[in-house]
Amino acid sequence: MSKVRHFMEEALLEARKSLPDDVPVGAVIVRNGEIIARAHNLREAGHLPCGHAEMIAAGEAAKVLGDWRLSDCDMYVTLEPCPMCAGLIRSSRIRNLYFGAYDPEEGSVGSVRNLVSPGAGVFPLILADEASAMLKNFFGELRGRTEAETGGKSEEVIDDAGDSGEDVIRKIASFTVDHRYIVPGMYISRIDGDVTTFDMRTRKPNCGEYMDNLTMHSFEHMFATYVRNSSMADEIVYFGPMGCQTGFYLLVRGTRGAPPDPAKVLDVTVETLKKIIAHRGEVFGKSEQECGNYRNLSIDAAKKEAERFLAVLERGEVTFRYPEAKADPETIRE
Repeated sequence: MSKVRHFMEEALLEARKSLPDDVPVGAVIVRNGEIIARAHNLREAGHLPCGHAEMIAAGEAAKVLGDWRLSDCDMYVTLEPCPMCAGLIRSSRIRNLYFGAYDPEEGSVGSVRNLVSPGAGVFPLILADEASAMLKNFFGELRGRTEAETGGKSEEVIDDAGDSGEDVIRKIASFTVDHRYIVPGMYISRIDGDVTTFDMRTRKPNCGEYMDNLTMHSFEHMFATYVRNSSMADEIVYFGPMGCQTGFYLLVRGTRGAPPDPAKVLDVTVETLKKIIAHRGEVFGKSEQECGNYRNLSIDAAKKEAERFLAVLERGEVTFRYPEAKADPETIRE
């Protein structure tokens, strides 16, 4: 079992302690591979305005260390922190934040807003399905209790299946990101144990300029071949295009149970793009034996897309976080 998964499972155990009174959120703080503090949501049970798991865990960690600075500590929390907790993470200088489910209402680490320091490492969607299921069960039971108390239908707390009786359909991770604000760049889409999914976004979504099939197909052949011959060859799990024709997904496995270093992945990505640009000869795998649509390949199309994306990455603005949503919808396309 990876260390990241282990620590998030410990946070999930903490979250269960919040039940049945509080929203199930749990947090643990890790230093030098050991848990030094753990807490769960106590806002209702303790009548505490600041009784969020993150707040309590950070306070306990500070007591253990005798210092409010938690710069060599990592926090694992089952739900994306709210504005209050994101501010705490920033001010206490927590080194890395790992969280489970996104919070589409109050999330402040990338979904609704981003209040965490740019210097902190942020790794979302660790055991997100487990965290989401716990939250949905809590709100479903809360709705049932409310209806029983009022003798009728309560205001909807969650609205996934409604009253149809159908199975609840949870949004997949990529649907929780507001695509109106994404610009070309490289982002961490999700982390599953020691595997990180990188969003290699070469085009701005929904702006009418998409990759045609020739470009996607050709770039996929070239990048997949070169990256699987790179210094990270053994860690590459998958590379392929997005159906929306605006980018690619690169899945990379870490080592020793931890996610891969994003900076190293970025370096290898840049090296791979340069190799595509410098490539002499035809597209790799351009034959009837090797490809199911071998006539639809062009080395010029692959090189052009590589040049385009390399120019984006070499601007030095890659943070691996999706852009923060703007307050004014009218500024989206500016």
